[in-house]
Amino acid sequence: MRLAAKRDATEAGIIAALQLAGWSVIRLSDTGAPDLLAIRHGVVRPIECKSPGGELTPAQRKAFVRWEVAGLPVVVARTPEEALAAITNNRRER
Repeated sequence: MRLAAKRDATEAGIIAALQLAGWSVIRLSDTGAPDLLAIRHGVVRPIECKSPGGELTPAQRKAFVRWEVAGLPVVVARTPEEALAAITNNRRER
């Protein structure tokens, strides 16, 4: 039996802020996948939610390299403001 994916306490606030800014948000829970995909106007931003002081595991670091090679670098966010700043500063929207 597979256990439910552990969610960071910061995730709900990050999702709410992204949605208020007009992003659609998909929650992921596969091994090696970031917590969220934020999508707007054809732009996709993978986001890993971490609690303050939380760090990526070695397995996450390894998996996220594959996302970066695919042209989708994973943003690590600890606050809603951090998530919004990271995805809006790096967006390639028209």
